[in-house]
Amino acid sequence: MCYIRPIQNNLDTSPISADACDADNSNATGAARITCTHCGIAVIMGNLREHSDACVEYLGIWGEGHVSDESFDLDDDDLQTALQLSAIDESDHLVSLQNSPNDERSLNIILLEHKGRVINDDITCYVNVVRGREWEAGVRALSRKRFDPAAKLSVRYSDDEGQSEGAVDVGGPTREFFREALRQCLDESSLFTGPASERSLELNSSAEEKGHYKLAGMLMALSLLHGGPSPQCLSLFTYNVMCNGTSTSLKPSVSDVTDLEIRSALERIINAESIEMFTGLIATPPVDVLLGLAGYTKPIRTLTDKADIVDAICSFYCVGRMGAAWNDFLDGLETCGLRTLMRRHEALFKPVFVMEMEEDRITPQKVLAFFKVAYVSERGSNTRQLQQSAVTFWRDFVEDCEDFDNPVKLQDVLVFATALAREPPMGFIPDPSIEFVDGIFPRASTCANVLYLPTVHDSYGKFCQYMREGILGAHGFGQA
Repeated sequence: MCYIRPIQNNLDTSPISADACDADNSNATGAARITCTHCGIAVIMGNLREHSDACVEYLGIWGEGHVSDESFDLDDDDLQTALQLSAIDESDHLVSLQNSPNDERSLNIILLEHKGRVINDDITCYVNVVRGREWEAGVRALSRKRFDPAAKLSVRYSDDEGQSEGAVDVGGPTREFFREALRQCLDESSLFTGPASERSLELNSSAEEKGHYKLAGMLMALSLLHGGPSPQCLSLFTYNVMCNGTSTSLKPSVSDVTDLEIRSALERIINAESIEMFTGLIATPPVDVLLGLAGYTKPIRTLTDKADIVDAICSFYCVGRMGAAWNDFLDGLETCGLRTLMRRHEALFKPVFVMEMEEDRITPQKVLAFFKVAYVSERGSNTRQLQQSAVTFWRDFVEDCEDFDNPVKLQDVLVFATALAREPPMGFIPDPSIEFVDGIFPRASTCANVLYLPTVHDSYGKFCQYMREGILGAHGFGQA
């Protein structure tokens, strides 16, 4: 006797076309699909069990269409055999969810859903900041014993005299805080090193003693969950460790070694053409010291041993000597379950942390697409004509920000209007918009993501002059 166990109720049993039957990959447009009762996504029928199990694990619920084991006689030997044949290892669920294109939700939706589950808007934690010292403020706030990472954040900036700037934080101050705190953490705190577009964790014993690695991980996690920016400047190896831990199967390469002396020594080993040159290199500093610290004792016999030597030194430099720092950083990254979410959606989160391609670059077209024009005047009116003229000047102004000698860059425009230099992983909330002001300077509300264009200028030259002065002279929250 054979038992057929339905994966979920209400399966579509209508006939399938021959083309759909032949489509056996996730990219096939004709592949037979069925709607998952847990998340509502249309899933290829052959992948339904993996997707359904992953949904249950991710959402922490049993969907209405899921058939529980209690519906069957689990003592039946034939049924047990069928279940064993169809069972999927739990670790495979995670890999499937990370890499499967069947999860069609965008990253911003995933983050918004997760924020709704873990952030309690009824509780508020305050972050008091002096502009230019955001990382320092973050260290104080996140280290506070009463700080609750699941609470809503309210950022309060102070001026040079220590007085509150008066801005009520409904988004703008928080985004500015995370933008600057992350920049200072990555570039100025000595916790990270390497090229600007491929930063990696650096060992700093003083920072480790103060718990700063954990705070850096917390800062990144909270930034993503509060609509802030992401550190889109980490190396691929760093990201793999963030998702898979220090036991990741991806080995660090010579390019991940940021110490120039050590990297040069490794490159000489790789290029050694004789066994005498090879053995001479590994017997001199810094290679001999590093091999001793790495515990490498394998005898050297041929040039084929070069790869093992290089791998051992790279692994020790990038992982082994930094075990405690990595553990603290990953612990902080798990704040509010962010790292677990990253592991479930590893491919989606990758461009959040790693600059992957030219398409990630901010362009005039992207900036213009962010902002929707909100006309409130009647068509054909004098006011409407002035506003349309300002919008035309605005579009040219954005295009001209690409000029190498223009002091205003596209990132400056976005920072002025939204407090962020690029679109955050959660997306701009609310959507940026264009409104109008009668003054000569532009204004902005970074909480509402509104850019107010001046309508009094009758020439593009004057418009550009005051736009540049307003944007470059702004001191917090879009005030020109």
